[in-house]
Amino acid sequence: MMIASAEELRSKAEWDGAHGDSRAELLSEISRSISPSVMIPEHRLATLLTSVQEQQVLGCQFHNTTATPSLYTDHECAASDFPLHTLTQLKNQTDEVWYITFNHDGSLLATAGKDGLVNVYETTRWKIVHEFREHERSATGPDARGVCFVAFSPDDRYLISCSQNNEFVVMDVHDGRMVCKADHFDYPVTAAAWLPDSLTFVVGTQSSKNPLGLYTIRSNSDGGPSPTSLILNYEIHSWREPAWDTNNSRERERDREAIGGFRVTDVAVSRDGTRMAAATTDNRIMTYDLTSQEKEKLTDWQMEDKLTSINYSADGTLLLVNMNDNDLNVGRLWTMNSTTGEEVMRYEGAQQAEFVIRSCFGGAGENFVISGSEGELHFWC
Repeated sequence: MMIASAEELRSKAEWDGAHGDSRAELLSEISRSISPSVMIPEHRLATLLTSVQEQQVLGCQFHNTTATPSLYTDHECAASDFPLHTLTQLKNQTDEVWYITFNHDGSLLATAGKDGLVNVYETTRWKIVHEFREHERSATGPDARGVCFVAFSPDDRYLISCSQNNEFVVMDVHDGRMVCKADHFDYPVTAAAWLPDSLTFVVGTQSSKNPLGLYTIRSNSDGGPSPTSLILNYEIHSWREPAWDTNNSRERERDREAIGGFRVTDVAVSRDGTRMAAATTDNRIMTYDLTSQEKEKLTDWQMEDKLTSINYSADGTLLLVNMNDNDLNVGRLWTMNSTTGEEVMRYEGAQQAEFVIRSCFGGAGENFVISGSEGELHFWC
């Protein structure tokens, strides 16, 4: 009664005609309220085929690909494609090897250890392209020169190394030049993590005075690294508990442990650079918001045992945590929600007593959780 013509009715109803999508959309909406015994649900065949693909992936013991399985054949990744045999042996380190890492495209491998030497190999012929001895040269004693951590920047140009000699060094992998060094710490530097810009990084130490700091290799002039000069101790933000009082530093440091200072064993930054997680010697996991001006703390979780490593998943939703159960000498490894701290999955089998054991996500699409163990290497899918 209120509409004058059929054309006006179609316009108000936004009807796109007999050959449009409105009828299909109406049928799709009605089908949601009809029992499956009366009407087959929409896209049911596609749902069943997707389920078959997912089951094939779950049933593949050595699954290591992000490609969607074909429905024409049964899917199975060959055991021969999984790394089960020694490819080569690298013998340039003269003492215990404490840390190894590949760059992001797998073309370089960096190794470091107790001898204070950092080696960089190219992975085609496994030849050394760099041999960095900065920590070895500055060591105050044989027990102080050990390098406990190395990491490539996201663009693979820089390599940071952390030393028992209370220092870290950043090297340019392209020309072998040192671009940054900090040696103002009073305890060993234990770990580092790069931010996505490849010019900024976080460093963790066992010092309650300088437990966690944000550093940069940007020069003051153009915002990039200086081509000639060495940047020293360029800290742009620090996290301490309580905040450092420069007016009464000696008394403040004396009381720091009693008040609740922390020391860092490992640190990780999410791939997008928005979140940071730190593991401490008093068995805490703390997360921080790196996008806020004050880099504020988001969470502080108290764990049961000694924390040896922590890693973010690629999407930043999970944290992989490795713990040492001192009573049982068993490595406790699990993934936890990076926002709530809720346990998602627990992995059993690794042993950890005398040595520091680390773990990581691995495989195509992070299909695996990988961990060292005393005498073995463990994979979980």
